[in-house]
Amino acid sequence: MTRLFALCAVLVASSPALGKPLQTDWTVPAGGSIQATIAAASDGDTIFVEPGTYEPFDYLDRDVVVRSIAGPEVTSIVALPNGSSCVTSSGGIVAELIGFTILAGSTNSGSG
Repeated sequence: MTRLFALCAVLVASSPALGKPLQTDWTVPAGGSIQATIAAASDGDTIFVEPGTYEPFDYLDRDVVVRSIAGPEVTSIVALPNGSSCVTSSGGIVAELIGFTILAGSTNSGSG
């Protein structure tokens, strides 16, 4: 009986409902939307992006990592023709962008 109680205590103590939620890995397929994936993600998640050219996006106040699977040689974010930023975020978030080439973006307050 003591062993069963100890096992139950361990399972409850490690439950995501009682602590930090589990992190999720997402994958954006070629031609997919980084923005839609960020909208579905939660703080702490990682979004892996397949090679391709992608539209600008906003982090939507989420602390997520957006990482190219194959690197900047084959994965890029291209600004819209109006010269807007390629990636935007609000102050205070801890988001990361790794392994992309940024093309034709402008910068304003740390975005570009």
